[in-house]
Amino acid sequence: ECSQRDSVLIQVNKKQQGKLIFDKPAICIGEQATYHLVGMDPNDFWFSDYGPRYYIEKWEWKDGTDASSFMNPYGSHYDLGSGGIDGYVLFTTPRKDSIRLITKSRFHDCFDTTAFVAINVRGVTTDFEVVTDNVCFKTPVSLRDKSVATAGNNIVTRTWNFGDGKTFSSTAGGIVNHIYDAPGLYYVSLTIGDDGGCSSSITNTTTPVRTTGAKAAFVFNPAAGITTTTPVNFTSTSNTYYATGTVIYQWNFGDGVTATGTNVAHTYNTAGNYQVRLIAIDQGAACSDTTYQTVYVTLIPPNTVYTTNTTFIGDGNGCPPVDASFVYSSNVISTRLLWSFGDGTTLENVSSPHHIYT
Repeated sequence: ECSQRDSVLIQVNKKQQGKLIFDKPAICIGEQATYHLVGMDPNDFWFSDYGPRYYIEKWEWKDGTDASSFMNPYGSHYDLGSGGIDGYVLFTTPRKDSIRLITKSRFHDCFDTTAFVAINVRGVTTDFEVVTDNVCFKTPVSLRDKSVATAGNNIVTRTWNFGDGKTFSSTAGGIVNHIYDAPGLYYVSLTIGDDGGCSSSITNTTTPVRTTGAKAAFVFNPAAGITTTTPVNFTSTSNTYYATGTVIYQWNFGDGVTATGTNVAHTYNTAGNYQVRLIAIDQGAACSDTTYQTVYVTLIPPNTVYTTNTTFIGDGNGCPPVDASFVYSSNVISTRLLWSFGDGTTLENVSSPHHIYT
């Protein structure tokens, strides 16, 4: 009688009895919910391995539905040093329920589940909608609060951040209106707080509020030292990035002269302070804006030339009488010329006089 024997090494993994523990049974939406999975046996292996032994496969509500869409999990491997899985989750939706954790072994794909643990996710589901936008920036934009608190809690604070540096706080819900100072795209945020101490925020990052039109602005050169002969160049620097049509520019230089165009020039004939006005009109949005600046104009600096020539008309030996001729010229138009010859004699309104000194 012949017989043969053989042997095969079979490894049987232990059935895990993991226990899920949350540090706090009640948390707010967005609050870090720290958990620990303890009681997991690492199971021996006959080869060297330094990787994780277990992975989190799934979070599950008591009714069997996947809970992963309600949270952002962090920490998903088995830590051999601490003898359990440690991590935290951020619940994104309020819910009062029981939850369990399903793990999978790394090498054998064996699934194990924990018992259900009660968790109460409180807080507010923050939401809002843009009722009216894509309007002239001087027109109010309307926003509607659609936030909902969990059962047993009430919303007590609402803080709007309109994305332009301005905020508004209120205890009332419904519609709020806001006027923007300039056309552009604005990312609006709403932060809601309830009487249970929870708060949450939302920002319209994918659909920002849009306002249109042209915000009037201009510069002029030179900005100082302008005289009555200086050509002044005016240039529109209006914000037209979100204009919906052709933008026209209407200038009023404050001295009765007007012009149109993006770049214009003007020379003032009289010294004074002039209020220059620019109106920028976005024809597509039927939206206009006006701005003013003051231009200071001074007289031309005087450039006066005065010359003298003398001729002795007596005996020719340098004795009186003397004929003195005077010539005056200037770039300034004078309304009166008064000569005083130093001997008590005066003369008016003659630019090139002669005078006899005796």
